[in-house]
Amino acid sequence: MDINRRNLTEFGNMALVDASDSEDEADGKKRIKLAGTKHSDMAERSAKPEIRVQHINFSPTGLSFAVCSTEGVCVFSRDNRLIFDPYELNVEVTPKGIKQKLAQAEYSHALVMALRLNDAQLIEQCVLATPLAQVDVVTRSLAIIYAEKLLQWLSNGKNTLAQCHIQLWQLWLKSILLEHAQQIKLNRSANLASLTAIQQLISNHSNLVSKL
Repeated sequence: MDINRRNLTEFGNMALVDASDSEDEADGKKRIKLAGTKHSDMAERSAKPEIRVQHINFSPTGLSFAVCSTEGVCVFSRDNRLIFDPYELNVEVTPKGIKQKLAQAEYSHALVMALRLNDAQLIEQCVLATPLAQVDVVTRSLAIIYAEKLLQWLSNGKNTLAQCHIQLWQLWLKSILLEHAQQIKLNRSANLASLTAIQQLISNHSNLVSKL
């Protein structure tokens, strides 16, 4: 039996496999196209759909970028810990929706929506509206990605919470660290800037109190 090397694969001799759905071929086997040929059976053509990209935006760190295309919103990142839930991006994730959740006492949901919008004023509004007895419940319900975002917001000394509500600021900070300390420690490099800024804020508060 003549063996054509083009038929030899890691699974054996493909010449022995009837891969044809045509009864007109002489040997009952599907013919192998010659290299470089452009002509083939028109019924065998397959075309992949084209993807059109409308907008590309890079993150400030340069470690990730988002693409808005006909396939939807795609986020590409060097950080394999990045969590993106596109099904959560619905019409409810708006400032009006956040205020409605606060009015319904759904503090965890409202805070997550505010963190997704990355609106400092809305985040502060959610934090201030949360009852003290619910702080631990809210921080415990946060996924680590949102806990880190909240930690980053708390590290910003310009927010009103860190300036005028120091005790409440410390309460939220303590709750986050108690609930998510292990995961924050595992991703220490990404959270180092936030932790350093928080340490500096605590030092500044301590110096102010010592002068009283």
